[in-house]
Amino acid sequence: FGLASVRPPHRVCRLRPIFFDRFIACFQIKGNVGFFIVTTDFLGYTGTVLVLVIKEFLSPDIHWATFYNQLAGYVGIFCGIMFLCSYIYLYKRSKNSIKEKSACKNDIQLMPNNAMAI
Repeated sequence: FGLASVRPPHRVCRLRPIFFDRFIACFQIKGNVGFFIVTTDFLGYTGTVLVLVIKEFLSPDIHWATFYNQLAGYVGIFCGIMFLCSYIYLYKRSKNSIKEKSACKNDIQLMPNNAMAI
């Protein structure tokens, strides 16, 4: 029974390096696939330990199913707020970028077609 039952399916193991390879190429990041795989594994294990610590120290008497339901609700609310904040930030940044581009176009003085360049 051991560790073989814990491993993810082989399809996932083959797709992860391809995804990270395309990610590196798309965003022109200096790094390799192994670094990203180790980093995501580290974050996953850290999250697992964090869930165990929160459950055991903050509410040790609560049943696991109730704890996960409450945690899912809190995480959903937190993610919803963060998505809203990200949308507002990106919308404002996009508007400022459009204003800057139009201001640059207005600053450029075009030379008439029949004028001689010196």
